[in-house]
Amino acid sequence: MKKTLALILALVMVAFAFASCGKKNADATTAAGTTAAGTAAAQTTAAETTAAPTQPTCQHVPEDMWRVTTPATCSTPGVEKLYCKECGEELQERPIEIDPNAHKVDEWTVTEAANMLNPTGSRTGVCTLCQNNVVEDILWEGPTIKAFDSISERYGMAEVKLEDVRGDDHFYPTEVNPEGKDLYVEFSILWNETVLNFAGANDGDTKDDPYMVGRFYDGKPFYYLSPVPGMDYSDANFSGAFEWTGNFATTISDSEVTTPATMCGAAPNYSDYPNIAGTDEANPEYGWHRFGIRYHLDLLDGKTGADLKDYVGIVTAFVDGTAIFKMSTGSDGMQNWESMLFKAESDGEGGIVYSDAGDIVVPFIMNKSNTKADTVAYLAFADVYVTCGTDFVMKVEKVASPEADTLEVAEGVEIPAPVYFKLAD
Repeated sequence: MKKTLALILALVMVAFAFASCGKKNADATTAAGTTAAGTAAAQTTAAETTAAPTQPTCQHVPEDMWRVTTPATCSTPGVEKLYCKECGEELQERPIEIDPNAHKVDEWTVTEAANMLNPTGSRTGVCTLCQNNVVEDILWEGPTIKAFDSISERYGMAEVKLEDVRGDDHFYPTEVNPEGKDLYVEFSILWNETVLNFAGANDGDTKDDPYMVGRFYDGKPFYYLSPVPGMDYSDANFSGAFEWTGNFATTISDSEVTTPATMCGAAPNYSDYPNIAGTDEANPEYGWHRFGIRYHLDLLDGKTGADLKDYVGIVTAFVDGTAIFKMSTGSDGMQNWESMLFKAESDGEGGIVYSDAGDIVVPFIMNKSNTKADTVAYLAFADVYVTCGTDFVMKVEKVASPEADTLEVAEGVEIPAPVYFKLAD
């Protein structure tokens, strides 16, 4: 009996020892977990405080000027806004009153051209917003000045499409215009001392003899103009001379040109312009001159126009409003001359069907424009027009005693620039 009681007591004591050990381990684990969690939480709080500090609020400093976000027009008000120069936030908005002059015109009609003799012109149009007629000033932008040096070769004006020049008109005969309308090319050139720097003057080297030519893009020239004398391959042996081109060799004398030019000497051709380039220092004619070229095309009687020889071409050149020469391809027609304004073909019933040519015309091109060694030639030109009609855009007349003036063609380079023509009355 005593042995049994001793055994039971021993088992109870072992069980109590196991229980006490488990509790101690559990308490230690709990304490460790609590300590680790606390440390992690403290570290997280410190990290959050370091990574995301509280941002201060922008005090908003307004920009110095309002920004126009929607411009006002003649029919609607606009909007302008004020922004913060620090953060860019929009601070304020206010309307802009309707601007009665802020019209929108898609198509303008020039009522008075602006040019060197009339610096302020005008144009009109219809506003697409308020439908009112609008009149606006056009200001002349001044001459174009092109500098040529010893290595220059060529300069060409922008190409002009005949279909754009023609508009609603036609070069061929119509019931309204039985003779057809003409092609008019006109431009002003300032003859000056520096032009004499162009190479040429019968120096025996044709590669640097400059000339100016007007031409059709895919055809042939309709005039030559010599800025300096002595082109080795030309009869234009004086400055400012025009020369016949190809089979445009039949001179015409009429009420317009009473002394037709032969292109072979200054005296008979330019009695009013004995020294257009100013090579004679005792009688310089430096200054602006207005050149005009009228190109007309006729269909020979009884012809169909199927061949180029069926056409007669007539070119008339004007200087300061005076017709200098008038030349034609004559009764033999244009032969292989390709400068066409219109085409004509038989309709198979004895009539003729006309159609417009789609060529491009270049008002003038400076070819072979090399200059003498270590020199510069300044070519100043202005008011270039290419039109279809019955008269020049700028109808001018010669001024007998021009008033002297000067023009600065480059920094420190001034040249005499008297005006030799005026708008015709």
